[in-house]
Amino acid sequence: LVTMLLVVTRFYVLAFNIEEEWAIYLGAIVMGFSAAILWTAEGKYLILNSTPETTSRNLGIFWFFYSSSEFYGNLVMYFQLEGKKLLDRETRRLLVYAMTFISLFALFLFLFLRPIKKENLNQNFQLESGPIDAFKKTWSIFTSRDIRVLSITFCYTGLAQAFAFGVYSPSIGFTLKFGNNAKQLVALSGIFLGAGEMICGGLQILLSSRFRQHKYGRLWIILLGFFLQIVAFICV
Repeated sequence: LVTMLLVVTRFYVLAFNIEEEWAIYLGAIVMGFSAAILWTAEGKYLILNSTPETTSRNLGIFWFFYSSSEFYGNLVMYFQLEGKKLLDRETRRLLVYAMTFISLFALFLFLFLRPIKKENLNQNFQLESGPIDAFKKTWSIFTSRDIRVLSITFCYTGLAQAFAFGVYSPSIGFTLKFGNNAKQLVALSGIFLGAGEMICGGLQILLSSRFRQHKYGRLWIILLGFFLQIVAFICV
């Protein structure tokens, strides 16, 4: 299922090469549906291959490499868009084909993920008897007090992501005051965004043991991230 969804998500990238409005919207819908399942599968795979002592570190390592793709990808776009007021067809197709190839290569690497050990599976999760029981268990967790509190953070994170990638970056590209470098500045903002995420991911790796020892370690991480984002919003 995960492999199939990874193939389907490539349609979202190729949709930009079709140059049709319906293809962009359809690709966005498919991408949203697939991403929800893929992110859930990614989180479960990390948890199953981690211990309570290594979970924070492993999540930090994953986030560091995930954010590095944003840094390097926008770095390439920065040089490709140099001096271009509009994104011409040749440049767009070059970027689309490059991202498609990289995505397919990443899909190939998924085949080499190590299988989950049975003892880890039994230790972390109790097997459900069927999909109905799994849904009931998920619903009971979703309606628990801890998840209701965390849902506030989840909603805020979604709004912040929507602003960063759906509002802020396009606003830079369509600001005429920036002149011919407007499109290039979009890539530059992505470079700094990726660099910031890499730094925070690296700090989480280095300081994971200290955060785990402190009773309110995770709370301080959330508050620090919230404060930094508020500062960024004020600067915008």
